This record gives sequence, structure tokens and C-alpha cells, in this order.
Amino acid sequence: MTPKLTAIYIALATLLASAWLGPQYGGNVQVVTRLGLSLNIVQLGVLNIDRFEKNTVDKALVDGHYYSDKAPGHSFFAVPAVAIANTVLNVLGLNSERVWDRFEVFNRIATLWANSLPLAFAATALYLLARKLGATETGAIFGALSMSLATPLLGWSTAFFAHSLSASLLICVMTIIAFGFDRNDAGTSKRGLMSGALLGLVCGFTVAVDMTTGPVLAASGLLALFMCRNHGLSHIGALASTMAVAAVIGALPLLAYNFAIFGNPVKLAYSAVVGFEGMKEGFFGISAPEPAILWEILFGTYRGLLPLSPILLLAPIGAAVMLKHPESRHFGAFAIMAVMYFLLLNAGYHYWNGGFSTGPRHLTPAIPFLALALAFAWPKQTGLQFALMFLLVPSLALSLVCANIDMFAPDNIKAPLTEYLLPRMSDPKEFLFALPVLVSWGIFAALIYLAEMAEGDGPPATPPPQSATSC
Repeated sequence: MTPKLTAIYIALATLLASAWLGPQYGGNVQVVTRLGLSLNIVQLGVLNIDRFEKNTVDKALVDGHYYSDKAPGHSFFAVPAVAIANTVLNVLGLNSERVWDRFEVFNRIATLWANSLPLAFAATALYLLARKLGATETGAIFGALSMSLATPLLGWSTAFFAHSLSASLLICVMTIIAFGFDRNDAGTSKRGLMSGALLGLVCGFTVAVDMTTGPVLAASGLLALFMCRNHGLSHIGALASTMAVAAVIGALPLLAYNFAIFGNPVKLAYSAVVGFEGMKEGFFGISAPEPAILWEILFGTYRGLLPLSPILLLAPIGAAVMLKHPESRHFGAFAIMAVMYFLLLNAGYHYWNGGFSTGPRHLTPAIPFLALALAFAWPKQTGLQFALMFLLVPSLALSLVCANIDMFAPDNIKAPLTEYLLPRMSDPKEFLFALPVLVSWGIFAALIYLAEMAEGDGPPATPPPQSATSC
């Protein structure tokens, strides 16, 4: 099977699972503040969320009006889908002046467009990126499977939160760097500057979606420049300038939103947040990381990532493999840095538990980097492959349970998986509803089987990837 066809199947399998399981409950306060902004832009042409303010605690108060306190990129990204849905409902005479009558319809459309589709695209990007960096065909498929169906990222792609969109954009950033700065002749050509412009645009918009990704994105720009280190200071300077200008353009949704509210493009809505006194601690609620919290978000039964996705235990093995090989070494080091950043950030955040959350939702942007490492952890030995199933199958099952039952586990339940999610999954109706996702599992299983057969019969169908060491 060709890489192009494999990529298409990966996207379809991912989209099927996410679209079927979504959306999560639209009445969640974060969904209301984000989707409320999208709806008010489309229906009223305003940036405030005054008509939704009684239904959300995530809001900022400025000059008598309420605004979403979140970075607006995710809401802006959903505007085209919301506008189309609004027009169709109007034409069919199904719209309502009472926004809550159709809120779940808009929630479904917006989530599919702004979360499920980007995840499908990101799963394909991760597969292509892993192959580019030297992972086997089977390993690359395994990494894409793990990211999209065997971690909480699946569940967050069914919720109109920004986490899955920012995670999807981050893996796209890495893919742009790997493919856009890999040829010796691209660094001095128009192609190199075009790659830099694209990278800057995506990085800037990712900040507008999730501001916590800023340091990782800045580091990604440095990685791109590092890969051009053999082309002279003049070219590096031109590339850096191109990326910087493009990044500002990409970040315009955030800058324009801030300017419209405060008259200052760099003043954040968090500065006027209503309630949440903890946001005044440190830097918008972020202080020094606490070891106890770090342990909890990794291993705890309350908000632990690994109890929900044990397959991620293999990520350090894959990262070690990446560091050993020239093709993947720099990206492996970058992935480790990104994961550590998000871990420490979450461990130092005042509201580290994420409120109503299944797992540590603030760690979601780190999952693609862990999954990239998993692509290099796929073993060659058949016996080890079967052993790996003891981690993969539970991860698939647990991710399905979380996405199917509730990604908004109440914050007063100390062990959401055993006390809340699994008991509800025992309901025959819930169990039967989740069964179609097994089709997605089957597609990935077939892809892995075919890849293993092809790799066992002889040399790969595609030539080994070139070293991604310069632009």
C-alpha cells in the first residue's frame, strides 16, 4: 500500500471515531464561552458574550460587557462552520431566536470542524513525519494510532475545547519543519522562504488558539533556523524575518481581539477575568511546579495521564531511539523538551486539575510529541509486538470509555475512571453506542498487518528517508 493511501485511511479512521463519539455536552462552561463567541460573531456581529454570561464562569468583564477569557483562535476557527450551519438553519426555517434551542446543533458542527477534522489531519501528519524521520512503516502507523485513538486526545477532539486543536497544530508545525527544511537547495531558494512563511503563520495562529504553546513554538522557530545553519547568516536572517512577520499575521486573531476589547493588542482577557483569584498568583496562575502535582498528573487516579493511556509508558524508549539516529535526533530532543515544558507548566498551575476534566487536560498538547516517540518504540521482534498489545489494547479501550461517557468528569470524584466512567460504560446502551468505533480500530489493525507483511517480505516500498539536517 502506498504512503498516500495509508495516510488517507489513517485520516478516515481517526475522523470516524471522533465524529461518532462527539460532541461532548455543550452546556459545559468552557464550551459556552468559546462557542458563545463564535455564535455572537456570526449572529450579532459582536465580540462580547453578554447573552451567554449567566451560563459560564469563564468570562472577563470589561466596560460593562462580558467577553470570553480564552484565547479566541479556536472560536474564530469555528466561525465558518457556524456561519454555514446558521445559514442552512435559516433557509430551512429551523433556526430559533432562542439560541439554546439550537445550541447543541452548533456545538456538533463546530466540534466536528474545529476539533475532529484537525485531529484526522494531525494523525496523517504524524504518520508522514515519523516516516520522514526514519521510523518504520509499521511504527509510524502505530504512532498515529496511539495518538488518535489510544490517548485522551481522542476524547478532547470531541469537546469544543482548544486542547485538541492546539495539539493538532503542534504536530503540523513539526511536520512543516521536517519537510520544509530538509533539502540542501531549499535553504537558498524561494521554497525555503515559503516554508518559513508557512511555519510562521501556523505558529502564530497556534498561539491565538492556545497561548501556553508560545514557548514551544518559539523553540520550533529556533529548530528551523538551526537546520539552516550551513547557509550563512544573511539567509538565516532573511528566514527569521519571514517567520517573524508571518507569525504576527498568524496571531492577528488574538491581537485584534485584545485590541478591540482593551485598546491594547497584547493585553489579555485573563487580566479582567471574573472570579478565579488564583489567576493572580505568579504569572496568570503559574508558579513553580510542585512535585506532588507532577506525580498526580502522570500517575494519579484523580488526574493521571498514564492510568488512562498506559501505552505512553513506552514513549521514553522511543525517545531514546530517536536520539540515537541522525535523522531523528534533533526532533527527538525537541519532543522531550516540549513534553517536559507542558509537564512543568501543568504542575505549577494553580488550577492544575482542570476543574471538570477527565485526565490532565492541560497536558493534551504534549500528547503528539509522546506519540511521535512511540512511532520509534515499535519492536521488530514478534514476541515483543504481542507484549506491546498488553499496553495498547487497554489504552484503546480506556480512551474509548472516556470519550464515550464523559470528558468532563466532576472534580469532586477522586477516582473518575473506577468510580464514574467504567460504571457508566457498563450500561448496555453506552456499550452498544461505542461499538462502531471498532471499525476504526479494525482499519488501523489492517494497516499495521499489511505494513508488517510488506516489511517482512523485503525492503521497504519507499526509499529510506533523507536526513533532515538542513534547509
